[in-house]
Amino acid sequence: MAARAALACSLRRLSSPSLLPAKLIPRRPLSAGGDHHGPPRVNLWEDPLSPSKWKEEHFVLASLSGWGLIFYGGYKFFSGGKKDEVAAPSPQKIIGDLFGSIRIILNYLYFHLIFLAFDLKINKL
Repeated sequence: MAARAALACSLRRLSSPSLLPAKLIPRRPLSAGGDHHGPPRVNLWEDPLSPSKWKEEHFVLASLSGWGLIFYGGYKFFSGGKKDEVAAPSPQKIIGDLFGSIRIILNYLYFHLIFLAFDLKINKL
C-alpha cells in the first residue's frame, strides 16, 4: 500500500502543471468536419441545369414537385368531369387545362423555394 502511495506521489511530481491541460483536451481524430467526399454541393437556384451538383434536399424538393406535376397534370387531363354528351374536348380546352395545372404547380414550387431561401437566410444569421 505504501508503495502505491509513493508511486502516485512520484507520478504527480513528474507531470508538470503545463502538461496537465493538454492531457485533458479530448482527441477525436475521425471527427474532422471539413473532409467531404466529392465536389461541393450548390443550391438549386445557383445552378439549375446541373442536378448532380444540387444539395440533396433541393434535389428531393425538385423531384417531388416534378412527380406532383406529372400526376396532377394527368389527373386534370384525364378527369375532365362528367358530361352528358360524349364529345372529345377541344384542343384549346386541353391546352388550357394543362397550362392551368402547370401554373398552379409552379406557383406552389416557387412559394416553397422562396420559403426555403428565407429559412436558409434566417439560419445563417
